[in-house]
Amino acid sequence: PTIQAKIERGEPVSQREAMGVFARLMRVRQISNSLHTVTNDTAELSARITPKIKKVLDDAQEHLVAENDAKIIMYSNLVRGGVDVLSAGLDARGIKYGVFAGRGVKGMSEANRQQAVEDYKSGKTRVIILTGAGAEGLSLGNTTMVQMVDGHYNPQRIRQAEARGIRAGGQAHRALEDRKVDVRRYVSAIPRGFFKKLFGVDSKKGVDEWVYATAARKTAANNQLRSALQARSEHEKKRRDSKLYRWFGGEP
Repeated sequence: PTIQAKIERGEPVSQREAMGVFARLMRVRQISNSLHTVTNDTAELSARITPKIKKVLDDAQEHLVAENDAKIIMYSNLVRGGVDVLSAGLDARGIKYGVFAGRGVKGMSEANRQQAVEDYKSGKTRVIILTGAGAEGLSLGNTTMVQMVDGHYNPQRIRQAEARGIRAGGQAHRALEDRKVDVRRYVSAIPRGFFKKLFGVDSKKGVDEWVYATAARKTAANNQLRSALQARSEHEKKRRDSKLYRWFGGEP
């Protein structure tokens, strides 16, 4: 409660306090993605009963059936509650996939990661699971759907992850008007009870909504700074170009 009050008042917190907050947030994000992170259920069962992951898998399966050339990126910032439950769900549905993740995933090596990319590009697999390790640098241009299973506090990380499948020259085999990537961001939301619905009261924000809202605030702050810098630059240019400035010996 003390740390929460500090944050709400906009006061600085210590590094130790911040690390404690982020550790708890990480736990909540894992629970939000998959129930097996807090129960004795298997990851496969959680993939069937956790609403968010079930929706991700349902959408992916529907897209694969609807589009003959469908290729899907599933992006998660989490290994436990992310890569593990997505893998279990895809296995249960008989969907072939590859994984490009950091060394934290059991058995993951550089050779495994590169093989996953090659299989995806060649069409041997139509789904690839990415973590932050694949958020930058990869070019998966024939992707038709990007599924953001969970967001990130840094808006650039979100855009970089989505850009893995949105590439210049991608889907060259399609007619120009058909070249599009379906980008979907998934959140676990806290449902409103009967009385809250009756009186139009919003429910509390879930952790996914909070993360995306944090990223949105950062984007707004970045845009404000960019606009201020641009305005200052334009003002300086006008000042340098003014006759009065040159008359008083200013540099052209």
